[in-house]
Amino acid sequence: YYALNGDLTSAHQLFDESPQRSIYLWNSIIRACAQVHDFKNAFHLFNQLLRSELCPDNFTFACILRACYENNDVEGVRLVNGGLVVSGLQMDSICGSSLVKAYSKLRFVDDASKVFNGVVDPDLATWNLLIRGYGYCGIRLYVVMVNVLWQLNLGRASNVNSSSRGYLIEVVHDFNCGVLAYTPWSDALYTGGLAEDVSSLYKQAQQNSLAQLSKVSLPGFPFTCADKGPLKGLSPRTKGVVTLARVPVALHSQISSTFKVPRKFALCLPSSSSSGYNGAVYFGGSPNYMSKSLITTPLIITPNSTAPIKPEGEVSIEYFIKALINVFVTKATAMKMTGVTSVAPFGACFSAKTVVSNAKTGPSVPIIDIIMDGKSPLLHNKNARWRIYGANSVVKVSENVMCLGFVDGGSSPTTSIVIGGKQMEDNLVEIDHETNKLGVTSSLLRMGTSCSKFKGI
Repeated sequence: YYALNGDLTSAHQLFDESPQRSIYLWNSIIRACAQVHDFKNAFHLFNQLLRSELCPDNFTFACILRACYENNDVEGVRLVNGGLVVSGLQMDSICGSSLVKAYSKLRFVDDASKVFNGVVDPDLATWNLLIRGYGYCGIRLYVVMVNVLWQLNLGRASNVNSSSRGYLIEVVHDFNCGVLAYTPWSDALYTGGLAEDVSSLYKQAQQNSLAQLSKVSLPGFPFTCADKGPLKGLSPRTKGVVTLARVPVALHSQISSTFKVPRKFALCLPSSSSSGYNGAVYFGGSPNYMSKSLITTPLIITPNSTAPIKPEGEVSIEYFIKALINVFVTKATAMKMTGVTSVAPFGACFSAKTVVSNAKTGPSVPIIDIIMDGKSPLLHNKNARWRIYGANSVVKVSENVMCLGFVDGGSSPTTSIVIGGKQMEDNLVEIDHETNKLGVTSSLLRMGTSCSKFKGI
């Protein structure tokens, strides 16, 4: 009951107090850890089970396999595969489908096929998992081909559009248009037809005021329709995804071209909608009365990767998150903050009772500075830094626990550091493609305002 409802603390307590632990109890707690991405505890419990008098069954292997592929741990999948063979359990549809799914999701379709061939009477679900694996890898290969042809200008492909949230690849044929939408948060590809429609926006009447807004139309706006699949993993209130990449079909590019405004936009993500507004996005730049508060740094874009290949487990891959957690914990301890057991996926948690509240900038915790190569008008144009206060650095996971709101990017990160939505809340962030600069105000809470009070699109 506790595990199914996400209460891992109570589930662990009940598990620890159980005088006799059945295999069903072991499977339930391992599955619960895997579901909430608490992979460390899932593997720890699995190892404990192997050392106990009980023998894991097919459902146990299925549970731990989920933890492996959710954690992108192909070596873990191979070890579990080997353990399954050594255990002498029959490769039935439960274990077979779990292994096929694990290998397919990790792009090892040949291994998935070998497992499939050894499954006794594979059911329809197992067949579908293998077909999906082949299909996904085929589409991925097709996307790579489109990219290569586009870069070499040898094909009919156009408009490769990418952003940190997703990218759209438009392939133009003689008489029809189709699109492939890739969503990194769910690691899936979706297909759909390309369409155009008129989009309605609000235009600011005066540069110095937000009081007068008029509705305008953006004709010929390209989009594609899909079911709820691409939105999996996002907020339940999400209605769609829009790209803000540096490409012609992006929303800000379309607005700049149609209304002849500068090629820049500003985002203000709210932490609360209690004031009646849901934050704002400004195209053509941030409001004039806020532009003087922007801390700016050069926006460097290069089509070539300069990062060397790093094997998994190398120290440099784990450097950023571990260094941040270690320093934050040291500073927090000096502020009399009491550490408690970490709650996945966070690496450092504290007793909320020992965290002093700050009326302006959230919980009083160690301040985090991101030092940037640029200028800060608030620091006499020296040592530009994006200062992150408690409202943006810690997350309240329960009534009594607060955690540092930065997580490990895993063994296969796309970049060294990603600034998440939590860190951007109540910060005005401007992307200026005219001058190739990134601007940020740091927390608007210091100024007695917030993104929830902004009125925009």
